[in-house]
Amino acid sequence: MSVSSGDEQGGQPGKRRTAAPPIGPQRPRRSPPQNKPGAAAPARTGGPPPGEEDIASKCLQLGFKRFYVDVKQNARGRFVKMAEMGSSIPSRLTLSMSTAAALTEKIEELKQYSEAHPPDAENPYMEAKSITLTFDTRRYYLDLKQNQHGRFLRIAQTISAMTAHDNRATRNQVVVPDEGIGPLLETLREFIRDHGEGYMTETTSPDLPPSKSIRGVGGKTFFLDAGANDRGSFLRITEFKSASGQRQSVTIPSQTLVQIRDAINEALEKFESKATDGSAAHVDHEQMETAAN
Repeated sequence: MSVSSGDEQGGQPGKRRTAAPPIGPQRPRRSPPQNKPGAAAPARTGGPPPGEEDIASKCLQLGFKRFYVDVKQNARGRFVKMAEMGSSIPSRLTLSMSTAAALTEKIEELKQYSEAHPPDAENPYMEAKSITLTFDTRRYYLDLKQNQHGRFLRIAQTISAMTAHDNRATRNQVVVPDEGIGPLLETLREFIRDHGEGYMTETTSPDLPPSKSIRGVGGKTFFLDAGANDRGSFLRITEFKSASGQRQSVTIPSQTLVQIRDAINEALEKFESKATDGSAAHVDHEQMETAAN
């Protein structure tokens, strides 16, 4: 069996065939559009979901990231969407108009703090300031941080399932560079001023107790959130570890809260009694040593 180094169609041995050039006119490649900060958002493929109406939109080009801030409306009301397009998978936050107004105030507070406390070059990984806001099943974490690339604002949103048999929570976040905090604030203020009238009422459950947060030792924070569904009311307790960012939740039906409270009180009494006995034994030991001397 012989092997030929030439073309099967009779080409010259030792030479590789090259593809023929394409026939007909070629479509030129388009370079990605460059948007100026604060410019109107360029057209995006596809339209809004069924039943959703676009009210206003703006694109912010902040460094190598592109942010879209949109005002939309559906059957449940009017709201703001923020989308960060700098990564391969866009990250989006959804805010009611009331939530957007509250976040705007806190972002302004963090902006003023950042201006009053310049970045520390000796400690580039320090966490400057953090704020947490809770609205029903949604919690927002505003963290002013800095690393070797500079200072930035991370806005994270967690949405709890808020059912007595479901502890799942979804998390989304956007990261705004320090120089983009001002343009983002201006856009949010403009949209709230022009499109927020009549939509600033937050839908809350007036019969439920307000949410609370408790800072513990070891970088832990505990959140207590009351909720209700068709099966009744309940309390969700969430443990957050700042070092790892890990969250764990437990949901307690309201009918069980009295038993949980009694068990906690009993444990507290034993802890306090043990601490008191230990302190008394320590005092007696010191007195015995003093008498012996």
